Amino acid sequence: MQDHKVIGISNFFLFVEGKATSPAVSKVFESISGVKVIYRTRELEEQ
Repeated sequence: MQDHKVIGISNFFLFVEGKATSPAVSKVFESISGVKVIYRTRELEEQ
């Protein structure tokens, strides 16, 4: 992500499902500055 910040990209949207939604993993993702974690939900699927 450091390389992306050099070229001006500072926000990242991570769409997660499965093992990536576990509390331990999602906690790591959410602790990274500029990262927005989006969980796969029924509402998201319907959109």
